[in-house]
Amino acid sequence: MPDFNKLYSQHNEFEKLQKALNSDKANVHLSGVTGSALAIILANIANNISRTHIIVCDDRESASYLANDLLTLVSEDKLMFFPSSYKRPGHSDLIDESGMIQRTELLNTLSSAVNTGVIIVTYPDALAEKVTSLTKLSKNTLHLNVGEKISIDFLKDALFEYQFQRVDFVYGPGQYSVRGSIVDVFSYADEHPYRIDFFGDEVDSIRKFNIENQLSLSKIDHVVIVPDLQKVGSKESSISLLEFLPGTPALWFGSIDDSTSRFQALIDSPWHHTDDSY
Repeated sequence: MPDFNKLYSQHNEFEKLQKALNSDKANVHLSGVTGSALAIILANIANNISRTHIIVCDDRESASYLANDLLTLVSEDKLMFFPSSYKRPGHSDLIDESGMIQRTELLNTLSSAVNTGVIIVTYPDALAEKVTSLTKLSKNTLHLNVGEKISIDFLKDALFEYQFQRVDFVYGPGQYSVRGSIVDVFSYADEHPYRIDFFGDEVDSIRKFNIENQLSLSKIDHVVIVPDLQKVGSKESSISLLEFLPGTPALWFGSIDDSTSRFQALIDSPWHHTDDSY
């Protein structure tokens, strides 16, 4: 695949596209892009242009297919999927926890690293939904490192403030448990919970573990604990993903007209007047 990508990036039309995208004000229309051709184009663009690319697909299904194609062409650190946090748009009683984790993980990654050539695959329902501001995210994020001096009581107080629920065994995001010198925490910034082992008032070890069998998956040196930002973050601090991103991202649409119509439908819908998360 690297040899194929190198050959593809030398194509005359690709070089024209790359030159156009190096300008912040370029408007480009691609025709004849079928099958997995878009994934190939995007993969090579991401490898050659140090810029964030937001791909707005028609719906979640088409976005998932494209993200799956891209996984075979780019490294995981260059690809991010940005879904909606609702199972149905605007229905806050139908939360999609996996979607919330992916959204929070993406924001946390973008806030803590210098990203070059990152591809964010999304769709109108997800992109129209606001995110917390960088200031609010930083305020409601707790970092823990192995060897750090911190007491279990301090961690418990922080989790209480973040509105985490104390349970006997964690099985979902926003939960934690305490058993002697061990604290299990399921952060919204990771798809797996953390097991934090204390030695007195010091973090002795941190592991990710499987909620099904409670077995460790990997040993890590650092964790990021983020709560449900919809609970702890004020609506006034919510912004669009485009405002959250540094620099000027390149926006890719399958159909601008269809995406615009969907954005307008979300704004005009009844829940937009009762839920300002859009």
